[in-house]
Amino acid sequence: MVVIFLNYQKKKQYDFVIELILPWFIQFYISWYEADKKNLIDFHWLTYEDLMKDKVKEISKIMRFYNLNVNENIIKSSLEIDKKKARLNKGVSGRGMKLLTKGQIKKIKSYFKYYPDIDFTRIGIKNLQKEIK
Repeated sequence: MVVIFLNYQKKKQYDFVIELILPWFIQFYISWYEADKKNLIDFHWLTYEDLMKDKVKEISKIMRFYNLNVNENIIKSSLEIDKKKARLNKGVSGRGMKLLTKGQIKKIKSYFKYYPDIDFTRIGIKNLQKEIK
């Protein structure tokens, strides 16, 4: 399947993700959201934006959440080592709004109308329920 996906033009790749992967992701998020709301498990929510804003601070919070010793100097040096080794795509918050068509954005927004009581702000979806109605 990966080879087929990679052969698609960009628009078709985005359509694929929107139509097949996004509904699964929404259900995945909702399951964790509801588990948190019902206090079924202890959670430490983390947004991509917060992590990118201050990696050391957010990794320290995660370590404290799990009662691990926090040494910010070790975290900083680990991040520097990772930076040298990694060949990752650069994540850019909000990039999708520039790359997607108006129709694709409308399709994305349409999925959230079915969940008016779920707070999706942690994944960057803000006030869509009001906008979609």
